[in-house]
Amino acid sequence: MLTEAEKQQRYRMDDYYEYAHQPVMLKIERRVCGCDYGASSWTTKSEADLMANLLGIGPGSRLLDVGSGAGWPGLYLSKTTGCDLTLVDLPAFGLKMAQQRQTKESSDVSVWLALAEGAALPFIDNSFDAVCHADLLCCLVDKKSVLQACQEVLRPSKSMVFSVISVPLGLSDSDYRRALEAGPEFVASDDSYLSLLEQTGWTVLEDMNVTQSFLQLTQNRLDTERSHQDELLLSPNPRLKKTNY
Repeated sequence: MLTEAEKQQRYRMDDYYEYAHQPVMLKIERRVCGCDYGASSWTTKSEADLMANLLGIGPGSRLLDVGSGAGWPGLYLSKTTGCDLTLVDLPAFGLKMAQQRQTKESSDVSVWLALAEGAALPFIDNSFDAVCHADLLCCLVDKKSVLQACQEVLRPSKSMVFSVISVPLGLSDSDYRRALEAGPEFVASDDSYLSLLEQTGWTVLEDMNVTQSFLQLTQNRLDTERSHQDELLLSPNPRLKKTNY
């Protein structure tokens, strides 16, 4: 069950996906991340390629992308590996964009879309050969339930790969507050992700700290946005709309 804050976040994400498909936003995304899906995560093309290798997916595999947004990286992984794909998310506009892209690109793989919560996946147990999600858990309150749900739908001995923004341990009180303010809305977690994975029965095979590359990516994004400042000012911005829900 979503909290009221998560529901409001979902509405904002619908606005974001519409904005992210403006030509200037796609241009920035191509330059910074190497893709143009109107993505809400900051997963780069090279990180998506690494994700495919770690998951070991290929033709005949069934991949579940949880919190899939506009289809990045799920659609890309399906296109490059030949695996079948299921996209799951709650912001309907993002799924609509993913569906339009899949229809436009057309391929021999099967792609399904489901409007559902990550903690309440509408699939029977052991349905998928691989699970991925990109910067999802830091945008949800009940992280543990999502990890549990992902495990239930994954077939035995298969893998999940995900990226997440987290606040490191050992920060001063002031630095901790700054990290929470700068991070995604629900970045705070009482437990580390390694602990949450252990609590939900996962075995961690590899844990990569990509803080430095993310820092460089952030700087590249800021520099690129500055170089397109005039175009950004002329593009419709949902943050300027007055909306009642």
